[in-house]
Amino acid sequence: MITDIHIVVRKYLSHSDTRLNKLGVVGAIALLQVMNTENGDFEKFVDKVLSCISHSTNLLGLFYDELASNIILDLLPVGASDVLFKKFVVVLEGRYIGEEPEEQSGSNKVDLMCLEGQETLGENPYICYNTWDLVEKGEWETLRLQWPLQKLVLAACATTQDTELKEVDSLLGCYLRAVPLDQITEVKNGTVGLLAIINIIIEVINGFSRVTTVSMRKKLVERISNLTMLLDILSSALRPSNALLAVFD
Repeated sequence: MITDIHIVVRKYLSHSDTRLNKLGVVGAIALLQVMNTENGDFEKFVDKVLSCISHSTNLLGLFYDELASNIILDLLPVGASDVLFKKFVVVLEGRYIGEEPEEQSGSNKVDLMCLEGQETLGENPYICYNTWDLVEKGEWETLRLQWPLQKLVLAACATTQDTELKEVDSLLGCYLRAVPLDQITEVKNGTVGLLAIINIIIEVINGFSRVTTVSMRKKLVERISNLTMLLDILSSALRPSNALLAVFD
């Protein structure tokens, strides 16, 4: 029976109709809920799903988001969080986190997330999200996947057996490269880049909000303060165009 369902899900994922693809993603999640993580079937099936939907930003975003929600609701089998964290933290690092050249450090770096400064950055103070690079290159599809991927990695990390959130705070809460905030309206695509940064910080706040230690709670309060400041800047930047600002939870 499971094998038959597996075949149907694979056909839906490979179909040319986007509506069927989405049903395939939902079906894949349902299959993952009953798969064994110890014999490798779980990870192999995740890889098969990714190979089928890698061409579509919408489908990848849906898959990341559904995996994260299932982790949060504790619907996946034991050990799933460990498998997913190890797999997708590598994707997050490789695709979105880079090193800022030392001679350019500080030129357009905004310390909005790594609130303990140099101490949490270890030996390399130049690690940063390359959000602004993606904006400048017009890589919107890649940019759109960053926050659902972050949501997945943070959700998995929060429930892994071998990793604590504080151990990856310097990675998931590292520096952001951004245009100077007082020049947002003067720079091409400045508001788009600012919105991307806002979404990143929202996911970091959501991910770390489950940690109850005093030090982390203080960092979250400061991150929320940063988020409020950025929303005010974005609201001011959009006001001349009469654009509607989304309401964030």
